[in-house]
Amino acid sequence: TRIAGAVGATDAIAGLTVHFLTPGTCTLIAHVTAGATYAAGLGTAQDVAVAKTAPTTPSISNLPGSPQVGDQFTATVDTSGDGTKSVTSSTTGVCTVAADNLIVSFLTAGTCSLTAHVSAGATHTAADGSTQSVTVPAADTAPSVTTNPSDKTVNAGDSVTFTTAASGSPSPTVQWQVDTGSGFGNIAGATSTTLTFTSTAAMSGNKYRAVFTNSVGNDTSTAATLTVNTAPSVTTDPSDQTVSAGGTATFTAAASRSPSPTVQWQVDTGGGFSDVAGATSTTLTFTATAGMSGNTYRAMFTNAAGSDTTASATLTVNTGPVVTTDPSDQTVIAGGTATFTAAAS
Repeated sequence: TRIAGAVGATDAIAGLTVHFLTPGTCTLIAHVTAGATYAAGLGTAQDVAVAKTAPTTPSISNLPGSPQVGDQFTATVDTSGDGTKSVTSSTTGVCTVAADNLIVSFLTAGTCSLTAHVSAGATHTAADGSTQSVTVPAADTAPSVTTNPSDKTVNAGDSVTFTTAASGSPSPTVQWQVDTGSGFGNIAGATSTTLTFTSTAAMSGNKYRAVFTNSVGNDTSTAATLTVNTAPSVTTDPSDQTVSAGGTATFTAAASRSPSPTVQWQVDTGGGFSDVAGATSTTLTFTATAGMSGNTYRAMFTNAAGSDTTASATLTVNTGPVVTTDPSDQTVIAGGTATFTAAAS
């Protein structure tokens, strides 16, 4: 028995082994020569469809390890396929592929995701590869301050926090500085974007700034001023006053600290201290009456940090004498004793 006349096939091994050479329809006809008992014979044509072979999965063999923004490379696609090789990008904001489908350009920092392909060829089917990714680092840039610290006002003993931020690649380091009146100097250990500490009165007026540095350069934030409020402290207490009824009584008080405190005078007429209406200056002046004698006066100083009160001062009001007993007429014998009596309050 012999097979012959196969389109797209060759005879081998005594005409019985068929090799498929290209895709298409292979037509085979079986033959038999005359033998001892049978005449030669010719079979009917039989068709067999020869399919294309699946290629090996395409992949990019020369994907760069550390591309930079602005770099390009021509992709090499490895596959057994005989069609046209190409590459596509699913992250076109980071990387794109040129019209020839092989030249890849890195546009911005980020993850570039590429996929290799091969189209159908003469002997192999089309195939798509798996996604391959490469990280494109940000280009090195000098620091640029994005958040400046803000001025702060706190009470003495309160915690104060300054915050700053900057961009740049590589990520910049930060160093806080303080100016206490003679220029800026580094604050030991202050190397994070947040500076926190407990305020004292002596720190009021200090200025703080941050210096950002990387391998490309540096940038410095604007300076922020710290204002520390301190509770009032009385420096002058009012003194006791003695005046005549109808005279002017004047009490004076003073206090220091920041911010400048307000003042409110108070009076105790016997039932406890209460505010004197409108008495809000450091000097309290009024016309004394007899009914005010024995009153005590004090001043209360107040600001955002607290308050302090002076010692109290006593008002004594002197009044003129008032006759309570007049002398009476007296009649005596010559040589006798005459007595007149008078009294006043």
